[in-house]
Amino acid sequence: MTSREFRECLDRYGSDLERWPDGQRAVGRAFAGTAGGRRQLDAARAFDALLAETLPVPEPIGLKERILANLSAAGRPIDLASWLFAPLWRPVALAVAPLALGFTVGFTYPETDSLEEAVAVIAFTEIEEAVGADSDGEF
Repeated sequence: MTSREFRECLDRYGSDLERWPDGQRAVGRAFAGTAGGRRQLDAARAFDALLAETLPVPEPIGLKERILANLSAAGRPIDLASWLFAPLWRPVALAVAPLALGFTVGFTYPETDSLEEAVAVIAFTEIEEAVGADSDGEF
């Protein structure tokens, strides 16, 4: 076992070598007998002792009740209308609506081979409509 492997095992399994998996316990004990292994093991034990001295963190108020309420709600069928119109989807709908409009316009507009041709079609259509409105449709 290398020094790095020993350090990784200390991080993974802790400084109590009895809690290590059977295959690594004997190798870990052998490496802990070396000077480098002893330093790493002492540092890991000091860190574990420091963690044990910390104050326990209280659980958030109402956490257990919220979890149990969510678990009981998980069995209910989903209300599709409330899910679709939830506030979460409003920003998404605002972002997707212009894209859908552009997609629709792009597919309904006649196909052209070039940008110049498309601009000409748009320009002459507007001119034709303007002239047609002024002169009863005759050129």
